[in-house]
Parts: sequence; structure tokens; C-alpha cells
Amino acid sequence: MKLSQGILILSKKEIKGWLSSPSMYIFVATFSFVIGGVFYNNLLQTAELTNRTVVDNILAPTFSSINFLLVFYAPILTMGAFVKEKQEHTLDLLMLSNLSSTQIFLGKFISAIVKGIFIIAPTIVFPIILSFSGFEDWMMLLTNYLGIFGLLLCYLSVGMFASVLTRSYVVAIILSFVILISFFILFTTGTVVTSDIFSQLLRYMSIGQHIVYFARGAIASFDVIYIISFVTYFSYVSIRILGVRK
Repeated sequence: MKLSQGILILSKKEIKGWLSSPSMYIFVATFSFVIGGVFYNNLLQTAELTNRTVVDNILAPTFSSINFLLVFYAPILTMGAFVKEKQEHTLDLLMLSNLSSTQIFLGKFISAIVKGIFIIAPTIVFPIILSFSGFEDWMMLLTNYLGIFGLLLCYLSVGMFASVLTRSYVVAIILSFVILISFFILFTTGTVVTSDIFSQLLRYMSIGQHIVYFARGAIASFDVIYIISFVTYFSYVSIRILGVRK
């Protein structure tokens, strides 16, 4: 079976099953409710709506809240990727199929990405609302969404890795969260390290550091390289673990 064909078949199966589950609508509803409340509150507190105030007082804190919530939502989205298969004893059957370890992982990973995009999608209403007040900085909006998407890929790759390692939903969530928080606090650790080189290295390794330029309307090559490297590493390790099992 071709690589892309196997990935597509498994992704469709995963997405179809998720769309038929009530949890999907609960996820979207709760996420939209919380972010909608943040956006509305920021909007009320902004007296004068100009491109500058909209970006600084409304969009920046709103996207920051989206990023914060995804740290919690991503592990939940991915916890069942392999845990469910293990508990239902279907992972062994999947491993015995014509699908390779790479196809199995990428199929589930792509379905998790689609789920994440589906949850974030309702937030596109916010810039549409702001456009009625004269907001026109669409490039700033685009880079913010690209930054959020990049970090979402990082969060999901960690969640998939945790799901491969354990048979428990709770352990998968906790492990994902611990790993992600560890990468966030690297920036704080870097600020107290006396060695300049080591300090800069720790700051670069921190996930939160790589949303800054996106939020300012710029796309930095080192941020893109970090995101690609981060996702590739956790994906590679997860595929290797699956390969051992196969």
C-alpha cells in the first residue's frame, strides 16, 4: 500500500469516528465559550478601536489565551490516539496490517491536527467582527494564526508521544502536560543561568519563546526551524517505539 494512501485511509477513519462523538462538540463549545469571553472582555476594555489598539489590546491577549488553552486541549485530543487501541486490543491488529509504523503514526497525527484546526476555526469570527470597526492588519492576523498552528503541531506531537508510551488516558495527559510545561519553563531557567551560551540555548529550546515574532507580524527562520525540529523529533521517536512493537 502506498504511503499516502495508507495515511489517508487511517486519517479518514479517525476523523469520522471523532465527528460522530459528542465529545467533539463539547470540545468546540467549551473552547469557543472561553476564548469568546476573553475576546469580548478585551473588546469592552478597549476605548478606541484603531489598528494599533486592536492588535495590542484585543488580538494579542486573545491569541495568547488560545495558545494557553491549547496546552491543555492538545493532550486531551491525543490521549486516545494509541491508548484506546491498546485498551481495546486493536493496536496489535493494526500493527499486523499492511500499514507501516510511519503510516499508522502519521494517519493518527494528521487526524489530531484536523481536530485541533476544527476547534480553533470558530475564532475566525473575531477578526470578521473587528473588520467592521476598520481593522485592516490582515498580515498580523495571518502570522498570529501561523504561530498558533506551529505551536499546536508541537503540542500534538508531544501528546502523540505520550499516548504511544502508556495504556492509561490519565497518564498520557499528565505526561504530555509535564513535558510541555518543562519546555515552557526552560526560558525562566535560562534567565537565571550565568553562562551566556547555555542561557541562550535554554531560551531557544523554550516553546513559548517561538511565538513572539509571529505575534509581532514576522516569520523568523529560527522559529520555523525549531517547530519543524521539535515535531520531527517527537514524531520520529514515537514511530521508532511503534516499530519496536511491530
